[in-house]
Amino acid sequence: MVFSERMNQPNEKRQLVKLLMEKTQTSESTVYRWISGVIVPPPIKQKIIADILGEPIEQLFPKKK
Repeated sequence: MVFSERMNQPNEKRQLVKLLMEKTQTSESTVYRWISGVIVPPPIKQKIIADILGEPIEQLFPKKK
């Protein structure tokens, strides 16, 4: 499941947004832009997100063809 799909699970979203904000030292608006796909997190933050979610980076942030 890609990052935006995973984050749109209602039971996880708010808690994960707070956790991602804290762990990536990023604003709430930036995290929501990642979720909506407006912007892609930098690679170092992708690694943090993947570690938190327990998913491979390649699955959460597939390269666009």
